[in-house]
Amino acid sequence: MNGPESIVATLSGANVTDRHGRKWQYHSRSDHHSRIACIAILTDLLDACPLLRRHAESGAVGFGLNHEMRDFRLARKKDLDFVICRPASRGFRERTLADLETVAGMPVGARSHLLRECDVGAVLVALEAKGVHDSPY
Repeated sequence: MNGPESIVATLSGANVTDRHGRKWQYHSRSDHHSRIACIAILTDLLDACPLLRRHAESGAVGFGLNHEMRDFRLARKKDLDFVICRPASRGFRERTLADLETVAGMPVGARSHLLRECDVGAVLVALEAKGVHDSPY
């Protein structure tokens, strides 16, 4: 597993640019930190799980970003950071997990090219990451 080291290496620099062009290590209005965590988890899952690799290679599963779901009881909207899913009927997009790693400045996993973004059908795994910071309060 390389996820923890990848997260530390990627988030230890100022990689988030605000609308004024300033660079930040963390910005409260950005999903950069949660996206990095989710990408690292998915990369480790691809490395550790032969079944997931086979499903990704065959096109049985893909991933979705910021997927909107509704609460069954109250119909409240919820956006999930990342999902592993069955592709909807429209199929796959060109973007892969490796492309996301490259854009984020992360080390690219050996198998990350296998998992492609798709229109979300049935959600199989949902990843939701939250930022936490030290506070004296």
